[in-house]
Amino acid sequence: MAALTPMLKQYYQIKSEYQDAILLFRLGDFYEMFDQDARVAASALDLVLTSRQKGANKIPMCGVPYHAIDSYIAKLVKQGYKVAICDQVEDPSQAKGIVRREVTRVLTPGTLDSANYLDNNTNCYLLSCVQDETCFGLAWADLTTGELFAKAILGQDLEALLSEITRLGPREIVLPEDLVTAEAQPVWIQEICQTSQATISKQEDWAFVNLNALQTIKEHFGVIQTDGLGFVESSSITRALGGLLNYLLSTQKQALPHLKSLQIEQAGEYLFLDASTIKSLEILSNLHDPNSQASLLAVYRPYITTSMGKRLLVNYLTHPLLDLKTITKRQEAVLVLQDEQLQKNLKTHLFALPDLQRITARLALGRILPRELLALNICLLAIQEIKLILGKANCQLLKDLNQSLQPLPDLVSMIQQTIKSDPPAVTNKGGYIQPDFHSELNELVNLKKDSKKWIKDYEQQQKAQTRINSLKIGYNRVFGYYLEITKTHLAKVPQDYQRKQTLVNAERYITSELKEYEAKILGAEERILQLEHSIYEDLLKSCLPYLSALQKSASGLAQLDVLLGFAKLAKERHYCQPKLNQGGKIEIKAGRHPVVESLLTSERFIPNDALIDNQNDQIIILTGPNMAGKSTWLRQVALITLMAQIGSFVPADSATIGLVDRIFTRIGASDDLGSGQSTFMLEMQETANILNNATPQSLVILDEIGRGTSTYDGLSIAWAVIEYLHRDPVKGSRTLFATHYHELIQLEQDLKRCRNYNIAVKKIGDNIVFLRQIMPGGVDESYGIQVAQLAGLPQLAVERASEILRQIESSPTQTDRKIQGKSRLFKQESLFAPDTQPTPPSPALQALKEIKVEELTPLQALNKLAQLQKISQE
Repeated sequence: MAALTPMLKQYYQIKSEYQDAILLFRLGDFYEMFDQDARVAASALDLVLTSRQKGANKIPMCGVPYHAIDSYIAKLVKQGYKVAICDQVEDPSQAKGIVRREVTRVLTPGTLDSANYLDNNTNCYLLSCVQDETCFGLAWADLTTGELFAKAILGQDLEALLSEITRLGPREIVLPEDLVTAEAQPVWIQEICQTSQATISKQEDWAFVNLNALQTIKEHFGVIQTDGLGFVESSSITRALGGLLNYLLSTQKQALPHLKSLQIEQAGEYLFLDASTIKSLEILSNLHDPNSQASLLAVYRPYITTSMGKRLLVNYLTHPLLDLKTITKRQEAVLVLQDEQLQKNLKTHLFALPDLQRITARLALGRILPRELLALNICLLAIQEIKLILGKANCQLLKDLNQSLQPLPDLVSMIQQTIKSDPPAVTNKGGYIQPDFHSELNELVNLKKDSKKWIKDYEQQQKAQTRINSLKIGYNRVFGYYLEITKTHLAKVPQDYQRKQTLVNAERYITSELKEYEAKILGAEERILQLEHSIYEDLLKSCLPYLSALQKSASGLAQLDVLLGFAKLAKERHYCQPKLNQGGKIEIKAGRHPVVESLLTSERFIPNDALIDNQNDQIIILTGPNMAGKSTWLRQVALITLMAQIGSFVPADSATIGLVDRIFTRIGASDDLGSGQSTFMLEMQETANILNNATPQSLVILDEIGRGTSTYDGLSIAWAVIEYLHRDPVKGSRTLFATHYHELIQLEQDLKRCRNYNIAVKKIGDNIVFLRQIMPGGVDESYGIQVAQLAGLPQLAVERASEILRQIESSPTQTDRKIQGKSRLFKQESLFAPDTQPTPPSPALQALKEIKVEELTPLQALNKLAQLQKISQE
């Protein structure tokens, strides 16, 4: 390769430090990319690929205008690329040699903060994870809102780790580099890489070393020990948090003053939802169509007004509470907020609120625009009105939220005095600072404003002096101001005019007086830009002490918005206030599925009761045909329980909920082709997780266990699972079990806490009508052929299926198809208690034990073997 130019040498030197990123290299009014970065970017951004040099040594390149850089960065980052921004860090006019350039920022999927390209309704989390001898440590942050969290998952529970990652939905996960690049990756690293949709990023291992991580944390928070932050220095949280902060600091290239409030999540603080349950219950999205409105989140979202509230709603839905006091406080607030006038007054002010959380974050990072500062003022003025409204509310939580809202009149006044009321969208051309805020700026602005009048007066003066009425003054960036005279009047041109440019039909001239004024005007414009930039920087620095108050206000507004949404939904849909306690009973009267009900337009949702408790009605076996509503009822009970524990009212006439610590689900069936796991294997893994981890406070939802294998294998497994869940009256989990194995209804006779229920169906001739009612008792018919007929199966196939069914039912080998309750295989005592009557020893086995092998000849051994065979056959 030919010798590189100084500029390309500089490029390659900087690029060597950012091998894993696309380097955007500032050249004049463009950001350029070279070599492999250019090839990748040209494909990703649909750009034309050119070259810097010609021939065999040509270097591919492409570029984008600096003023449109945000959109191109967002496109690259959303495709999973890291982008390093390399800017000129000195004035080209002052540079000696090549202009000095540095990477000023690295953008990644977890650190993208461009307001125009973020999803306003979801958090943009960056997560870090480590493992030690006793637990996993997690830390996660949203750079765009200033939220920072950490927690430890005890016992190295991989399922809990993966579920937490699913619950948070991070855009990017930072892991120790050596573990990610190792040939034999640890199992937990493999699982994260295979199951998470987040971008996986590597961070140098030293950042996760306890001593280095601790130093990073102490410097960031300005503390000498971490006790006040809520964790011990030697914990896994230290390593995860230190690695996370180091990654953020290295990509942002600046301090992070808005990430100063750390929230430590404690074990047992929230109802645990694993990844399967979040998916199966369709809490955040629909199973079959992620864009569908058929999810619990979609039920609530229309009633939430602000972006801050919509992000908090996701957190509420995935973090149901276990603390009765906190749940009760939310319920009390929802009850108060059902007042129509109160709702109307609050909504008026919440409706127009900008995103205070993200505005505050951009303020902290120095990336806020003047228009966003005015939006900040709108928030603060609205807070003042909201405080007056909430001041009348007789509810402790609303009083607490009112206390957190701070209108900050000094900040409002400072912004109003400094920023124009109608500033431009960008700052590079000035015009956003109030001129009378600064005396020199005011003078320069007036000079610039008067320049147009001076130019016009000077033009009229020259026309009068030269008697050339067509004379005009113009301006371009090359020659500045000039006087243009057509060639028909060249004889009248004064001698003091200096020719500057010849055109086809005219000549352009300058005068010393015009050039002197031009210098004065251009100097004023440059000085205005410098002054406005300096004033703006000082204003942003003056705003930083208010960051904490702004974040508290944003949090308070988000909570108020969600609670108000709960109240509006409850009033509109006639939800009831559930009663929660520490008991083991869930009793729901006339409950309704919140999602299905919200989607019905032409018919009424048929409500159903539910009663389930540890002592008497622990396991509900639900039978009935497909499409009758079994799965709907199972999900309905689970969703009502979850809604109650986030502090929401629920779709029922009444509900009493004994607190649930975990909701387990096994619903539906699908192969995981990516990992090579079959339907049945996935089903058994999820079932094993339930049986191994369910507690007395858990709610277990099982739908069609065992259907992924042969009939008798599936029936045996389903039977054994029910017995296992029932085996201990103290520890038995509350369980809803839907099945087509009608033999299971016999268990009600043998298991005292097992109850049969069915979905009512009315049979009219060969047809059926679904009544959607849950009734006591089991049924021994699935109506599968009738359902197939409803689904549109050809009549010939339906008739043939009916014929085959009659043959099977009349077959002698199938006449006694019921499993006897006293059968040893399914007898409860035989599975979980020792036999009271030991089985007599086998004579053949006894004889085998008495043989002295070392004393036998080969012939004797053959004879003994023949004797043993004869004994075993007797």
